[in-house]
Amino acid sequence: MITQKGLERLAKALDQILVSGTYTVDGVKKPIGLRRSIVQGNTVKKHLYLSDLEGNGRLTKFELIDDEGNVFAFKNDDKQKTSRKGLLISFEFTIQEVSN
Repeated sequence: MITQKGLERLAKALDQILVSGTYTVDGVKKPIGLRRSIVQGNTVKKHLYLSDLEGNGRLTKFELIDDEGNVFAFKNDDKQKTSRKGLLISFEFTIQEVSN
């Protein structure tokens, strides 16, 4: 059984390896930095933010990139973004032990 402290340490480790993101707009993948990282207990939240000037067009995919340059997680989407507003994308992970 993993202790609560153990789960929290795993969440912190996950937070440290997720370092950036990408988004795909009009079929072109573009890099983006993380806006915010939140670790609460055994939960990790990572936010990507496109300002009103970024990512205008058809958005189809968002990715979290790890410290080795690999795609760790992704979200497929299909939304049209205009220059009138920003867009916040949130990824959330909860670390838990699963027993059989």
